[in-house]
Amino acid sequence: MLAAIWLVPAVRARAVQGDLQWLSEAIEKRSRALIVAIALASGVVATVWATCSPSGADASGYLSQAAMWAALDWRVPDALSVSLGWPLDAGDTAPLGWRPAVEPGWQVPTYAPGLPLLMAAPFALAGNAGASLIIVACAVLAVIATGALAHRFSGGTAGLTSAALVAGSPTFLYQSFQPMSDVPVTAAWMVALWATTVESCTLSGIATAVAVLIRPNLAPLAAVPLLWIICSTPAAGRWARLARVSIPVAAAAVLIALVQWRWYGSPLTSGYGSAGELFSFANVLQNARSYAAWMWEAERTFLMMAGVTLFGAVARRALVTGPVSSAKVRTAGNADAAVAASIAPGLAALCVFATGVVFAYLVYAVFERWSYVRFLLPALAAMSVVVGVIADRTLALIAPRLRGLLTAIAVAAVVASGVGIARRLEVFWVAEVHARAVEAGAQLRRVLPENAVLLAGEQSGSLRHETGRPVVRWESLDAPRLRAAIAALRALRLEPWWALDQWEESLVRSRFRDVPEAALDWPFEVEGGPLMRTRAWRVPDIDPAAADRCCGR
Repeated sequence: MLAAIWLVPAVRARAVQGDLQWLSEAIEKRSRALIVAIALASGVVATVWATCSPSGADASGYLSQAAMWAALDWRVPDALSVSLGWPLDAGDTAPLGWRPAVEPGWQVPTYAPGLPLLMAAPFALAGNAGASLIIVACAVLAVIATGALAHRFSGGTAGLTSAALVAGSPTFLYQSFQPMSDVPVTAAWMVALWATTVESCTLSGIATAVAVLIRPNLAPLAAVPLLWIICSTPAAGRWARLARVSIPVAAAAVLIALVQWRWYGSPLTSGYGSAGELFSFANVLQNARSYAAWMWEAERTFLMMAGVTLFGAVARRALVTGPVSSAKVRTAGNADAAVAASIAPGLAALCVFATGVVFAYLVYAVFERWSYVRFLLPALAAMSVVVGVIADRTLALIAPRLRGLLTAIAVAAVVASGVGIARRLEVFWVAEVHARAVEAGAQLRRVLPENAVLLAGEQSGSLRHETGRPVVRWESLDAPRLRAAIAALRALRLEPWWALDQWEESLVRSRFRDVPEAALDWPFEVEGGPLMRTRAWRVPDIDPAAADRCCGR
């Protein structure tokens, strides 16, 4: 509609070509400010829809570890597992996001320390909300770094397209609302790659080190900035540049090894287990099918933009080299070829980086939901740069006067399409869905006695984080062990409480149908959540003889 409003008077005034030229020049001139504006808009959206909630395994794991670092600790006590007469294993009292330490009576985090270390200071100042601001800041930084990298290769219109592809990604939006590591690791890698292109080797090394601390399984990709420097810088001073990148990365690797040695007893063992337990080539086929389907489900805007760009690049080549090309087009094509040759190594490095990310997760564990495409966000950002640059070079040759207009249309279409897909995937409901942990936690803090122990599953990590009470994981127990655990808690003068997501209630009743304390047929005392609910019940002290008669034992 806006184009039509402009077009009619422009045609009458014979100013179409002049207006198009002005638009292209204005976008190019103000492209850096426009990229920052897109990034800030992304930050505003992330702030408005932020969950600030520890709901589930990942969010609770990161936030509770941030709380640990903020308290200047490196592990947390687990007195229950070493209590006299306690009948369960140490793992049964470790909530999601935690595991037993090597030394009995302690628990250590499952997740890598990078993101929680970044969150520790803001958590100490403002709790969950303060820690969540790290995700917002990283969302802004990821969009700016992606746009700046594309701008470095091919100018403002490429930067705008690339920034919009990231900011409008449904997966990026979804993860920017939650205190998880996907957006921060994407930001760190994109800053590292951008810093490499501008020869800020110290910044590249620091950003790469941060990325390694956040996601150690992607540490081999630190070779990409190093190879980029080797291939693109003169021999004079090359070793100094390599050292400025390598030293921070090596320091991060040593820190990871020390932390894993202290936490898990071996520098080569992660919180998830050994490499042999986590990675398998047998997973490649299933993961390839899953990620392909999820990419089309969540990231079809990017895929369609990449397809159009590829078609345009083929048409561009045919226009330049075809038998009907004019001398003017061939001259422009030769000039463009020189530019393309200068940026081709950088684009190739980004493709290698993206391929490495994809391969790392093709051999990783198999998952069942579209949101796990989040693992590929660093690859998506890198390939957004490639798509933006190729699209810009194609427009510059085929339709130079339409370059600004088509870029503006593409940016608007990418963001609108991404938001539409995000709404269909219920991305903007995530705060309401995860509010249950915060609300239930606040209520439990008011009603729980000091000697309470929570029988929990999905919210075991979040509710221990919110209440400070120990937990017992119900999903690791069978009926005899649950009865033994409740009896042991009573003997230790501790008071058991069920704390369950609504979808867990039927599972508990089914698994423990012969345990009257698991019937959940008495009124709950806590209920939190506007959409999905988390409820809590005080476990009644049932007479064993009456329980035997009730259950037919």
